[in-house]
Amino acid sequence: MSMYFAQDSKMEFHEQLNVNLTLFIEHEYSESSDKNYSLLSAPNNPVAPIFNCNDMEGVMALSLFRNSVITFYSIVFITSLLGNGLVCYVVLISQKMKTVTNFFIINLSTNDVLMTLFCVPFSVSEKFLLQRWPFGNSLCHIVSFIQAVSVFVSAYTLVAISIDRYMAILWPLRPRMTIGHAKFIILTIWLTAMVTAAPVYVTTGQRQPDDRFYQFCEFYICGEEWKDPDWKTAYSILVAFLQYGVPLVVLVFTYTSIAIVVWAKQPPGEAENQRDKRMAKSKRKMIKMMVLVVIVYTICWLPLNIVQIIADWFPNLQQLKGFPVVYFLVHWLAMSHPCYNPFIYCWMNSRFRFGFYTVFRKIPVLKKFVKKYDKSNMMTSQALHSDQVYFRTNSRSIRCHSKKPDMETDELENHRFLEKSARSSNQFLTVENRL
Repeated sequence: MSMYFAQDSKMEFHEQLNVNLTLFIEHEYSESSDKNYSLLSAPNNPVAPIFNCNDMEGVMALSLFRNSVITFYSIVFITSLLGNGLVCYVVLISQKMKTVTNFFIINLSTNDVLMTLFCVPFSVSEKFLLQRWPFGNSLCHIVSFIQAVSVFVSAYTLVAISIDRYMAILWPLRPRMTIGHAKFIILTIWLTAMVTAAPVYVTTGQRQPDDRFYQFCEFYICGEEWKDPDWKTAYSILVAFLQYGVPLVVLVFTYTSIAIVVWAKQPPGEAENQRDKRMAKSKRKMIKMMVLVVIVYTICWLPLNIVQIIADWFPNLQQLKGFPVVYFLVHWLAMSHPCYNPFIYCWMNSRFRFGFYTVFRKIPVLKKFVKKYDKSNMMTSQALHSDQVYFRTNSRSIRCHSKKPDMETDELENHRFLEKSARSSNQFLTVENRL
């Protein structure tokens, strides 16, 4: 997990980053150019600026740093939109995929799309390409608010998934969460995130840094400005508590408890049969997938937050020549987070993998690349949609018919069927596969 400091970090950090990045690009350009061009002052008058505000953007356009920024963030933008859009499409077109966990996954993917649309182009343009906010005061409020909301939604959704898995595995005989409950929880997540991020919308706006470049060109940046520093500190603590502290405690507790039950405990007596092994294996797959999602989320966001915290505590570090490059790397890592979840779902979930394959084989350009997958797909499809599975119990055949393998079965019904089969081994069982 990670904290969201991008909007509530000090304005001095933002201003210093912009100035240092301007000097960094100027230095890079001057070394590769024949003309000795100063962006900040005239040779004979170190106070008066001589640069042309339009030429400034032209100089930056020639920068290798700028081209690298555009390339890397374009990859993130396209991959995230296509991957998360595909996740939503695969779940929504298949009735078997419409489960509680998958609705939470759709919420994560939708939020990742929102973050990609509002974080990547605006943040990159302001922080790395233009070093200013050219989109107006209204968009400054809206974009900053959506960025804050999206980070809260990711944290709260991961918590909701962990609680659902915890209840399903540790309390299997209790009533399970329904899709209706999941939709209500998702709505609550968004409303809570909006309320939590409301101060960002109120305090954020355009402002002009105390710097000659911005004052001469009448350029602005977008950021928070609190009238009372104590309120700012209090809100920062609240954000850390709600977006980092509480989710971290809940995730560690739930997934640790789940791991103890799924991996450590074994069913007593003869209950450890083929069906139990299969269900335990599917549970482990789902838990591994969601734990990996949490780990990736942590790895992507933690470096950016650490850099921003250190920059707040030690402002002089921002004056180092390589600081813009370091900030670019950790910022890109955080913005690339939405790209990874679709690959995780495809890698660790056979149903998502089969759904992706089904979509890809309908695209003419991709047909030849997915033909090699046909053999393994046949085996996966047969495993997912097998009509009959046979077990041997007390030297008798018990026929288990799977009509609708689902990612999540009703644990209560599952236990009732097992109790019934234990009393009469010659009865038919209906067992639904479960992830």
